[in-house]
Amino acid sequence: MNPQSQLVRSTFRLPNLALAAMLLFGVCAIGSCASDPKSSKSADRESDSPASASVFNPRINTADDWQYETTPGRVFRTNFYTIYTTSSNRAISDRLPVFMEHALAHYTSTLGTLPKPPSSMETFIFDNRPQWARMTQRVMGDDAGPYLQIQRGGFASRGTAVLFDIGVRDTFAIAAHEGWHQYTQQTFRVPLPIWLEEGVATYMEGFRWDALRGRSSAANDAIQGPLAPPRFTPWYNWERFVTLVRAARANRLMPLTELVSTSPQDLVDIGGDRALLYYAQVWALTLYLAEGEKGTMRGDLQTLLQDAANGAMATKVSSVVGDRAARSSLLRRRGDAVLRTYFAKDAAAMNEGYMAFVAAIAKPGARQWIAQGQSPVENAPPATNP
Repeated sequence: MNPQSQLVRSTFRLPNLALAAMLLFGVCAIGSCASDPKSSKSADRESDSPASASVFNPRINTADDWQYETTPGRVFRTNFYTIYTTSSNRAISDRLPVFMEHALAHYTSTLGTLPKPPSSMETFIFDNRPQWARMTQRVMGDDAGPYLQIQRGGFASRGTAVLFDIGVRDTFAIAAHEGWHQYTQQTFRVPLPIWLEEGVATYMEGFRWDALRGRSSAANDAIQGPLAPPRFTPWYNWERFVTLVRAARANRLMPLTELVSTSPQDLVDIGGDRALLYYAQVWALTLYLAEGEKGTMRGDLQTLLQDAANGAMATKVSSVVGDRAARSSLLRRRGDAVLRTYFAKDAAAMNEGYMAFVAAIAKPGARQWIAQGQSPVENAPPATNP
């Protein structure tokens, strides 16, 4: 079978999407937002996942020629990924296969032990948006319209992602984001609520190149040299941080009751920057559940993710909110039924703690901790009386 036939056969397995996972960039040129911290705490607070361990050394199993339409490309195969790319940027095409293996190790370890996917996942990285748009039209048919509004992003469905080159740093960030969607679509028996699915996806975006630890953040983001492993650290996410801080200081944050009842598609339809704010707030919400309140909720978050993966989440939610409410909530993937089940609080009761957590992120001086991949909440200076 020739490569073009293989492409058509594989991509047309994609169904219509229930949710387009969009990642929008442009609020701040990453690196220009950063300042070199002067703190004595110089060591990054990094992920303790296998992706960060020296013993984890994934490899490209095969690398072959491939063709999309008339454009030559490459197809790479690793243990868990098949990556088709027409990208002419070697910093992307050569690094992405191993990057995704590190990302998967991060997905399955950083928030508790989660299962590996049952089969290989396909990712398409096109050299430019027109190539991506033509593929989107072929895949989505009459439903392609909303997805073609995406200017800098992509989508994933049933373990397959369709993305395009938007620059080295941003392409890796969106691959990590969509990689989480690929993973849960392929592996989880019960879908997560949208706010948590997108929240964990943004949590997974933050990373640095391990070879450049200790150098300036601008140099770290611009690496184009020899292959080096990524080191995932959820706090190192300038895009989400800057959006969150601006909204917090302008009193534009959505209360938690609204956040868990909304989808990003709702906000894209409205227009403006509300969708960007949604992603920033669910990033902060996932960090709050993982690290807020002195870490007391992290175990519950881990149990939630494990239950979604093994199928136990539906039964647990039903036992707390009732069968009818559970069915409605899990089908719509909105609302606070999952919060009530796993954290014993509804969205209204949790809002105060969440907003205090966000306020700590937005305090002056937080930038230096984000530049190190560390929590500005944990490292915030103590409050002083006026």
